[in-house]
Amino acid sequence: MGWRTRLVALRRALVGHEDQAASQPGPADRANQTHPTSLPSGVLEPDVGGETYRQDLEEHASLERYRRQIDEFDEDREPLLGRLIRQVLVAVAYVGPLVVAWVVGLELGDAFAGGGWRWDSYNVGMHVVSLLAELLTGGLALASAHALKKVLSDRAYLARCVSAVVLFVLLSGGSCMALWWVISQHGDYPLWVQLSRVILGPCVDVGAIVVLATLEFRSLAKHLQTIHQKADAIHQLAEAEIRLREAEQAALNRQREAEQFLEARRLYEETLAEMSKLQMRGTLKMMERVLRVVETEPLSTSSSALMSPPPKPLSLLSFSQKQEQVSGDESGQPGQVEGSGQQMRR
Repeated sequence: MGWRTRLVALRRALVGHEDQAASQPGPADRANQTHPTSLPSGVLEPDVGGETYRQDLEEHASLERYRRQIDEFDEDREPLLGRLIRQVLVAVAYVGPLVVAWVVGLELGDAFAGGGWRWDSYNVGMHVVSLLAELLTGGLALASAHALKKVLSDRAYLARCVSAVVLFVLLSGGSCMALWWVISQHGDYPLWVQLSRVILGPCVDVGAIVVLATLEFRSLAKHLQTIHQKADAIHQLAEAEIRLREAEQAALNRQREAEQFLEARRLYEETLAEMSKLQMRGTLKMMERVLRVVETEPLSTSSSALMSPPPKPLSLLSFSQKQEQVSGDESGQPGQVEGSGQQMRR
């Protein structure tokens, strides 16, 4: 009986657990409660959970990037003694390649010129060329260190970095071969001594590159100041470009207005000249007509006088009437009367 009682109790416990699990909402039920299926078929609900997860990932990535950038600024956490030693080593790395280049250049110049410095063209030429070549080698070492630091933050410096490194290797190789010849001419030294003396110069240059690329720490305050300076420079550059574009546009407008004014003036002058031509042409035509009328008028009057019939003889009655009319005129024109009388007498 005991084992039966235990089985019944176990069965009741299992049945109660299943009922409780069935009564509790599952993941699908909770999803349905959270996002009710009230949208019509064919309309997709936005994946709010996935978008939130992506935003959290982006924020976390941004925070991690900021933390890494802050960890890079280790100058503020450096002790005073370490900072002084580092600054001394950085100064040596800056000055060392130039000092070595000066010494090696003088050594090569003396060896190629056959002695010390003398004021003749061959001696001066050898010394100047040797010094310039070695100084440029040291300068390329510093440029390579600067380019290596820049290429980590800006890929645009990759071409400059490669060019500086290639030129540095070429000049260093030429300097090593020339120095090998000079050392071999000064005595019978062991091979390892000659090799060590030859490679000391390039080792100094490479060491300076490594020191400058690794021991120059960054300060957060200086970095923020640099960022503010860049922002101000970008703002000023944008304003300068805007003013430049405005000035160019104003110049174009003035040029366009000047061209339009000149074109309008040209059209006005052409129109005025055409009107003057038309007016002169009309005046000439009118003068020609007047001249033709004046030339033809005497001929017409003479021909009409010849073709007209002779005057009729005056009768005595008409003569007396004419005389009375002339005598009755108040103005009294004796000249006309006398003239008419004389004409009648004739």
